[in-house]
Amino acid sequence: MNSSVEKIAVRVAATERLTRYNNGCIKEAQKKLNNLSKKEETIFVTAKKILGYHQLNTDKTGERNVSTADLLRTKKVELKEMASQLSNNLEEIDNELKIHLKEKEDLIRKAEEETDIRDKISSEIQGKVMLLDNVKEKMKMVEEYRAKMFELRNQCQCNQTEVVLVRQNMNALF
Repeated sequence: MNSSVEKIAVRVAATERLTRYNNGCIKEAQKKLNNLSKKEETIFVTAKKILGYHQLNTDKTGERNVSTADLLRTKKVELKEMASQLSNNLEEIDNELKIHLKEKEDLIRKAEEETDIRDKISSEIQGKVMLLDNVKEKMKMVEEYRAKMFELRNQCQCNQTEVVLVRQNMNALF
């Protein structure tokens, strides 16, 4: 009964530690996602600005100004780099979450292994305690037998003394 209570207590403690650890990881991931969404918003704002520049820098015939085209190419490259960075950041977060989940599973497995080991040790200890109790009972029986033997030896000596007295009395009579 105690071992199952200890096992449950160990699992509860391990679960609480893992929950605190996971909550920290979730908060960290949420911060990173918020930063990424802010960066994504800046990309959209920049894209809108580029479209605005494009509309402003084209004439009525639709021909573009060369300087505006260069600006647009530069902004396009910047946007691609930002999108690539966002993608890399998302992959890093995903990898970190996978690592955290793997660590959590490892901790749970270790806690279960430790609990199983404790249960085995507890059962071995209980077995040895039972053996010790049996030995104690047998030792009590041995002590009782010794006391009886001592008592019988004393009675035997008394009887021998009486026999010697009776012989002496009989020798004195005959």
